[in-house]
Amino acid sequence: MGLEPTLRWMETHLDRPLTLADIAAHARTSPSSLTRRFLAHTALSPLQYLLRARLQEVRRLLRETDIPVEHIAARTGFTSPAALRHHFRALTDTTPRAYRRVHCAPGGDGCAQEDGGGAGPDRGGRAKQRESNNSCPKPSC
Repeated sequence: MGLEPTLRWMETHLDRPLTLADIAAHARTSPSSLTRRFLAHTALSPLQYLLRARLQEVRRLLRETDIPVEHIAARTGFTSPAALRHHFRALTDTTPRAYRRVHCAPGGDGCAQEDGGGAGPDRGGRAKQRESNNSCPKPSC
């Protein structure tokens, strides 16, 4: 059996605190065998894949909704908003707030909430550049 059912299961359970043992049990294999299969299929370990899937859902929610980051963290399995912000910044080199400002859907409800993190300017001064390219029609953007 391929990894597809396990990948779909992980993606539908992002809100749960999944461990390598949980994922291996779902796949009916050992953690080491699962890790080998994941590395061969995705070039990521199961937990790296899970983190990327969570962050992909975070990006979607930031773009398409005005759900506060605190609620997005809970919906995507992060232990806290600070943990979400840490991993988000490590992968995207920006904060959830700055990402929402740049990527909000025109005419949609996205980007209406602040992330509450009080994060400072983006690395390398990119925050101002992103804000100047912002096309969101909402005044809060």
